Amino acid sequence: LHVEVERFTDVEAEVNFHGLQPINWLKNEAPIALSATENKTFTLPSFEGSQTIEIPFVVKDVKRWHPNGYGDQNLYSCRISFQSVDNPVVNYSCELGFKELELIREPDPDGKGEGFKFRVNGNDIFAKGANWIPLSSFPIRDSHQYTYDVAKSLSAAKASGMNMLRVWGGGLYEDKNFYNLCAKFGILVWQDFPFGCAYYPDTDEFAEAVRVEAEAAIKRIRNYPALALWCGNNENHEMYFHAWEGQENRPPRYLGEKLYHDVLPDVVERLDPATPYWPSSPFGGEDPQSEDFGDRHNWNVWHTKGQNLLGVEPGDWPNYLMDRGRFSSEFGFASSCGMAAWDKCLRPEDKLPKSPVVRWHDKTRKGYDKYLSYIGIHFPESVTLEDLVYYSQINQAEALKCGIEHWRRNKGRCWGTLFWQLNDCWPVQSWAVMDSENNAKAALWWAKKFYAPVLLSLVREGNSVTAHLTNDLLEHIQGNVTISVETFDGDVLVSESFDAYIAENGTGEVGSLDITSVLMHARDVYIYAGFEPHWEIGQSEIENYMFLAEPKSLRLLKPEVNYTIIPGCQFEPDQIVISTKKFAAYLWLYSASGMNPLKMLREGDNFFHLRAGQSRTFELPVRNKLDISDLRFRTL
Repeated sequence: LHVEVERFTDVEAEVNFHGLQPINWLKNEAPIALSATENKTFTLPSFEGSQTIEIPFVVKDVKRWHPNGYGDQNLYSCRISFQSVDNPVVNYSCELGFKELELIREPDPDGKGEGFKFRVNGNDIFAKGANWIPLSSFPIRDSHQYTYDVAKSLSAAKASGMNMLRVWGGGLYEDKNFYNLCAKFGILVWQDFPFGCAYYPDTDEFAEAVRVEAEAAIKRIRNYPALALWCGNNENHEMYFHAWEGQENRPPRYLGEKLYHDVLPDVVERLDPATPYWPSSPFGGEDPQSEDFGDRHNWNVWHTKGQNLLGVEPGDWPNYLMDRGRFSSEFGFASSCGMAAWDKCLRPEDKLPKSPVVRWHDKTRKGYDKYLSYIGIHFPESVTLEDLVYYSQINQAEALKCGIEHWRRNKGRCWGTLFWQLNDCWPVQSWAVMDSENNAKAALWWAKKFYAPVLLSLVREGNSVTAHLTNDLLEHIQGNVTISVETFDGDVLVSESFDAYIAENGTGEVGSLDITSVLMHARDVYIYAGFEPHWEIGQSEIENYMFLAEPKSLRLLKPEVNYTIIPGCQFEPDQIVISTKKFAAYLWLYSASGMNPLKMLREGDNFFHLRAGQSRTFELPVRNKLDISDLRFRTL
């Protein structure tokens, strides 16, 4: 333990160490066991200025800190107090976590590439998460609300299965509340230094200012158990290498390079050598957007760059299937914010999909009509503002599902997906999956499925559909996978079952179903796949769906959705049972008042498919009792 004390008086003082959970402190090779009621006092000689106290310690039978989904987040509390004569006590407290983390970059056997993966406590982790931006453009002014919103956003990230967030270099260093909650929830933090999408001075006074700032930031953040990586910047290397559009006056050299390759790695090595450093994101190989080295930002899809090989419109989300990257640290597809966020900035006459105000609240940089056209490829035209919210959000959910399932099927080559972005700071149409009112969009609900520990995914190639199982558990799974073609009124036309075995932390193809005989009915049927494990694995409803025609072209039947309320006991919440007679596509539950009708993200679901004759049961909120007459359902 290194304790740095800065003093402005030349008097004797004491430093007290309090172990709030048993920790064996070691001084002069003699262990000192501290309990919650004990402390150890060290007397400092008279001095003025800065002094560092070094106290070795060992821990006995330590329980390690694990990322979300890989074990418990065991934390140990410690408090340090400093007191000198006639001066008040100064306290510092922290929660310690013990973990082993490595960034593994092993060359491929053929020598053509290099892996990029995180190994935590000896286990290779598939990073499942998103990018994090500031929750407010004025975080100090909105400090109380900011703290509440951080907690709600991180809780939702954990509930949706995330184990890593990338703190984007265009934002800020977050406060202790953010890092403490990440430690509590098991969310690893990829921390960018705050340099993004620009050229920076890298010599003389500016370089020294960067060094001083980095030292302060590293000292403040390095002890948080969730910290996984320091990264030099966001997209600066790529910006110079690829000469982004509009750079007619591109500098003769990469301005900022000395910061990212000299100044920052030197400070990290000196002050936090246990945490890996990465010069930029994206970075790796000769090309920072290489599919064979390092991490990659896939904006080729959204910004219609690169070659189209799939027979779909460039920029449409099925093009994610072409990506062979090793770690996708940024990619995204846009959607509208929710109605509650729109209510903050729209008058009644503005609530139309193409009103000037709605068009203005657009972060997509596509050209507004192009953005709408991407929704229109798959879903009907938006006539009302609610249409725009609904269709754009399920289009975004399908987009992220497509890309993330693809990269997870390629586990072993790819070891992470951090989509852009988790959160938002104003009412806007953007790539966020939580809007500025902290309400989950469809894609965040779907993340619970595409980021689940065991993923069943489907791929269509011509006249066959293949099922894959991806297993993030640290033990093998075994069971039965069924693939069926079903009509919207519940008839099963074709079905086949397969035995499935997937090794621990592995992925593999399970079996294929020939769909030649049903292609003439593509608009009237859908593919359903389900996995039944042979033993309890802590996850229910391992299933997936695929349409054989665009959703807007399906000949769906009227689903006839109904609900029944089951009153709870004295200390138990009410439940709602939702059922349907016919297939209900993208079933959206909401309330006219804008309140979330389901109990929190971790227990609920939304924008889900419900098969003919099926039902789902959910808990209703205990607080702010829902007026059932306020409940609304919407399907495609």
